[in-house]
Amino acid sequence: MGMIVHDVFQIACLKGPKTIQELEAIHSICLKRDKIEKECGKWGLEGSKELIAEYVTPYLSCILEFLETSETVKGGPRIQVIDIEDNLWCQSLRLVGRPDATCKISSKTRSQTKSKFAPLELKTGVSSRFRSREHKLQTALYTIMMKELGYSDLS
Repeated sequence: MGMIVHDVFQIACLKGPKTIQELEAIHSICLKRDKIEKECGKWGLEGSKELIAEYVTPYLSCILEFLETSETVKGGPRIQVIDIEDNLWCQSLRLVGRPDATCKISSKTRSQTKSKFAPLELKTGVSSRFRSREHKLQTALYTIMMKELGYSDLS
């Protein structure tokens, strides 16, 4: 199910839907593309479309909220998704990873606009205190890797 949420998020970042109905249409396309319903049918899981919709629906409003709040800061995007599932290969740290999205985050002061890169990770599974620490560590490692690879301030 998390795969569908990721797919919807990634397509939404590229297409920029403005309404929940547009996000629901993207969700419907993802269901068909991923052949989820067909696979669920093979396993005798009747009503799978409704179960999946029930699971994904709360995430749609979160995705829309992210897109709305990241839209503009005085004439330009505040958070811009510049890559999806970017492959990070950091030989100096001997780490490899794929953040769900690479974002450019801009802030504007009176005299200038500053931008930084940051990884974005979506977590849709069951949360726990231990898992939360793992997720924070994963994002921190992606941030360190990006800095090592030359992603930096774009003043």
